[in-house]
Amino acid sequence: MGVLNFEQARIEKISIHFVGNRTAGEQLQITDGEFQLNDEALYEALRTYFFSSFKGETFFCFQDMNAATAKIVQQVFEKPASFHSKSKELAQYLYQCATHKKIKSGELYVTYLSDCIIDDEVVDAIGIFKSENKDVFLKVKRSSSEAEVHADEGINIHKLDKGCIIYNTYQDEGYKIAMIDNVSNINAALYWKTDFLGLIPVDTEYFMTNQYMEMMKGFSKDYLTSEQEVPREEQLAFLQKSNEYFATNEVFDTQKFTKDVIIEPEMAEDFMSYKEGFESDKHLPTLEQFRISQPAVEKNSQKYFRSVIKLDRNFHVYVHGNANHIEKGYDEKKKMHFYKLYYNNEE
Repeated sequence: MGVLNFEQARIEKISIHFVGNRTAGEQLQITDGEFQLNDEALYEALRTYFFSSFKGETFFCFQDMNAATAKIVQQVFEKPASFHSKSKELAQYLYQCATHKKIKSGELYVTYLSDCIIDDEVVDAIGIFKSENKDVFLKVKRSSSEAEVHADEGINIHKLDKGCIIYNTYQDEGYKIAMIDNVSNINAALYWKTDFLGLIPVDTEYFMTNQYMEMMKGFSKDYLTSEQEVPREEQLAFLQKSNEYFATNEVFDTQKFTKDVIIEPEMAEDFMSYKEGFESDKHLPTLEQFRISQPAVEKNSQKYFRSVIKLDRNFHVYVHGNANHIEKGYDEKKKMHFYKLYYNNEE
């Protein structure tokens, strides 16, 4: 897990181009020179726009240093004077990658940054950002006798659509990169992370813990269902045991997890098959062991393992503890299902 710090970061250079959707017949508009950023208020607004969305929880690196974007970035770090000409190449390559009809056009900002702090190291960085969505804003003009209200369209500086910050560190490993892509369409999402940037996740404890906790939730949702004749309380028991495993172990070990949590051989086979598919879909390294990140467990425990039993429209049962203290039954006289809850103290 990395630690990002933008308090001292400076925007030294910035070039802005417009990149349309090539498939839709939209144009690529290249500017002649760097944008001259002389307005202090605008400078601070751009710092907010570029940096505020990055939280530093997951990091990436270039998969292939011979790929187009990786080579251009390396050339800029080696020769900063080539910045604007290389920003043109990035815009042209991004335009070539726009092959899906769902990809939105927008402004591309290429920046050269100094005094960026990551993991207590001060380094230069290259920021690449793209704005795609516009919000409507109201402008109000007042005088002593009346007020005028106008609607205008612009960019919300607190909502970065796409961005990456490439730190000039770990060069031999493909640099250390923070990336954001707030897009819901999976095919359009490949355009930024995979097609243009060519990124793969850095194998960090935080990232792997986060992904495997998500995998447990997905396995429970997809396999431990009523269609598979798995009672709801067994599904909750699996989630609870999974949560306890991550909270109480320093290392995730596939064989130990399967033995301690899953137990049943048939379910274990289903789990291993699901794990292989999950790792393939997420482009994760196939690992039998990795160290568990407790910060990731603490952050995601409630998100991934909150268990709720919804009973008609009358009751919601929130299961925060041992699911073995719940029994399910059927009342023949009332012709209704029921749950029996065991507890020691009422609060």
